Amino acid sequence: MRFAAYHQQKSLIVHQMVIMLGLFLATNSVFAKILTPSDLTVGFLTTKGSTADLTIQSLSGIGFKAELDFHLLPTFNLGIATTQLYYTIDQTDAIKNWNWPYWQKIYGSVISSVQNDPYYSVQVIPYQNLKIKTFDLQGQVNRRIWQKLHCQLLVGTGLVWYSRQLYIEEKWQKYYPSLDYYYRYSFHNYADPRSGWLWNWKVGAALAWHFSPKWALGLGVEYLQFEKNRHDSRYCPLQSTLTPKIFVRFDY
Repeated sequence: MRFAAYHQQKSLIVHQMVIMLGLFLATNSVFAKILTPSDLTVGFLTTKGSTADLTIQSLSGIGFKAELDFHLLPTFNLGIATTQLYYTIDQTDAIKNWNWPYWQKIYGSVISSVQNDPYYSVQVIPYQNLKIKTFDLQGQVNRRIWQKLHCQLLVGTGLVWYSRQLYIEEKWQKYYPSLDYYYRYSFHNYADPRSGWLWNWKVGAALAWHFSPKWALGLGVEYLQFEKNRHDSRYCPLQSTLTPKIFVRFDY
């Protein structure tokens, strides 16, 4: 009886091990298929942003995007993507609206006093830029609509890191009356950058022409909406952005 019970228990253990091994191999093959990239896409973008800040006249720039897609279904891909956007900000009273303590307490007074000196002159020109980096998870539907022309629809969400920078180009001039000579120099005076994190969600559409089974060229557009739910996101002026793009896709 003891031998029969032992033999039965041993058979049960072996049976369970075979089942676990089969499940592992099946799961591993499924995950291996899912985790095998299907295509790589790189693109160039132009972008124009919208903002609720009425002092900002325009937000425009350029950027690029790279995405790696994984083939899950015949017409559906799941992908990871990163987008880099570089904006120029045109803002009324940029220095005043930056609330720069160094300028407000010290340097602004120096500039004002120098401008009253007949032998000195200074021209102050503010510039602002904004850098955006997104890290997204996106789903994409691809369908052939005519011959080699494919239509693509995507939706995604992810994290956004931004950095906003103000700098002032100062053009100085000093006159030496005894020599009847003007000494001129210029430099850039940088304020402390402001950066942080926020969320985004996006939708997009594109058309791509497949020149061969290995690569395609396409045109598209993406709309990004930014969600400012963190304390360090308040300095990002963007509410949303529209980004037309041209891209090349390489299929594996």
